[in-house]
Amino acid sequence: MPTICVLSNNPDNLKASIPSVSGEGIKILIAYSGKNLRREWDNRLPSYPGSADVRYYSQYSPFGFAREMNKLIRHSAPSDVILLNDDAILKTPGGFSVLSRLAWENPEYGVLSAAVTGVVKRDQNPHHVHEDDVEGEPFLNKQQPCEMCEEGFPPISLPFVRDSKDRALSFICVYIRREIMERVGLLDERFKPGTYGFDDNDYCERVQQAGWKLGIVDSVVVEHNVSLPSSFQSLNNRDISTGLSVFRYIWGDEITKLHWAKFQSPTTNHL
Repeated sequence: MPTICVLSNNPDNLKASIPSVSGEGIKILIAYSGKNLRREWDNRLPSYPGSADVRYYSQYSPFGFAREMNKLIRHSAPSDVILLNDDAILKTPGGFSVLSRLAWENPEYGVLSAAVTGVVKRDQNPHHVHEDDVEGEPFLNKQQPCEMCEEGFPPISLPFVRDSKDRALSFICVYIRREIMERVGLLDERFKPGTYGFDDNDYCERVQQAGWKLGIVDSVVVEHNVSLPSSFQSLNNRDISTGLSVFRYIWGDEITKLHWAKFQSPTTNHL
């Protein structure tokens, strides 16, 4: 099993993901902030399946996604990692194990993402069919984000990797093999605290430039924005524009436009 790296100020989110954890010898690294939060984690997460090794690391202030995740990735060596964001709940039983198995069965993918509800990159939303749509093959995939799930229809999805149509994946719940990190490096910490976004775009671009693809697993579903972190609620246009400026400095206008074409936000439509 990979190491599960969690950025979270909300113990309830990871507690809700516990049914998705399976296997022995699991290592979970948690970056947290707040004086009393460590005690909250211990109180709310009394047990894990198997013999999980749970370790805690204090977040630096101000918070920076790239810096905090890199710290956990370094501590996770030499294992692969699953990066789980603080406003995500993995709902699929055994979902971490499914991502791990498919990542190794499909080595052409450099970053593998769960299907995620509520993300800007629409292709990352769950794609599947429902029982009343099936006429023969269970993967009669219309390749459209599923709007029916919110109404409670049971989805049909198989353990299968599909290519991402987008140039990047949002790092809400992604699997990255150690081989990839050794080749392309860690997240770029030039996306420093005070910026928002585009650190995952940058990493995905580097992975693709190195010859790997981006993949999505529709049979593993993550609920996103279950509880928004306070830092997200205070975001403004300057935060996003700063992240975009760093990305543009690294990659130039042409590649930046390829990434920005997949976003739907008016804050930086000057490109």
